[in-house]
Amino acid sequence: MIIKTATLKDKEQILDILYEIAVHLKSKQITQWLEWITPTKTDLKWIEDLINNDSFYLIIADNSTVGIFSLSDQDDKYWGKSIEKSKYLHSLAVLPHYKNNQFGKNVIDLLKLDLKEKNYTFLRLDCISSNKKLKQYYLNQGFNEVGLTNVGVSSFTLMEYNL
Repeated sequence: MIIKTATLKDKEQILDILYEIAVHLKSKQITQWLEWITPTKTDLKWIEDLINNDSFYLIIADNSTVGIFSLSDQDDKYWGKSIEKSKYLHSLAVLPHYKNNQFGKNVIDLLKLDLKEKNYTFLRLDCISSNKKLKQYYLNQGFNEVGLTNVGVSSFTLMEYNL
């Protein structure tokens, strides 16, 4: 598995992955990420901004992109301003046909090691509160639930891993 920093040339591939995962989740009656079926200009700008800030990544295996994630220094939308040295994980997604290959877990494990070596305090993320399976996945990775926040009409569980 290789982690590659995304460039603007990767934008369409990222959007294709987000679309495929959104359709897959919708087929399972999970309402998370429906915005990626028909993304708005704001959604597209969010992706471009992350790419331009070298904060969006591709997960590569066997010369194929199998997933994506973003990692940023702040997350005002969900977490508010933070003074702790933290990184914020978003959009960790593995294509459905690669689901059982541990790519998500391996990415999280690599991030934990890398951030600990760089003296970060926390690896943080949010997940939609209604997706119990996803919350349990992150709990199994050692994250702790530390709060709830509402964005729009949805409730999100705030989770962090103490490095």
